[in-house]
Amino acid sequence: MQPHLRKCFDNVVKVEFSPEKGSHEILGMWSAEKEYVPFSGPVFATGAVEFWLSDIEAMMRKTLYDVSKNALDNYPEDGRQRDEWLFAQCAQAVLTVDQVTWTAGVTQAIQEVMKGKNKKAIEEF
Repeated sequence: MQPHLRKCFDNVVKVEFSPEKGSHEILGMWSAEKEYVPFSGPVFATGAVEFWLSDIEAMMRKTLYDVSKNALDNYPEDGRQRDEWLFAQCAQAVLTVDQVTWTAGVTQAIQEVMKGKNKKAIEEF
């Protein structure tokens, strides 16, 4: 393979098939960073390829939604003490939930300042 094409394909997401001989079940996906995320449900590579590839894509979206929702539900009360939580989630969920919780915290702090409740709310956050 030509070097410039090899670089393009190095970042492709890969799927993991069941180790059972002859199995068509796809269990999860590997990111370009070598992080494995198990699927929320089964996907089978049977029938026309365009259909089961669409099924994989749909399951990828469902799985990332499910793991992100789970990560948000399990976010620690004190967001500064999240070491255990951080390493129990996949990277995409951590990035998403950290952005959601940070935005919510900043929004709340701005509202406190605007309402005159706490002039240092943003600084404290």
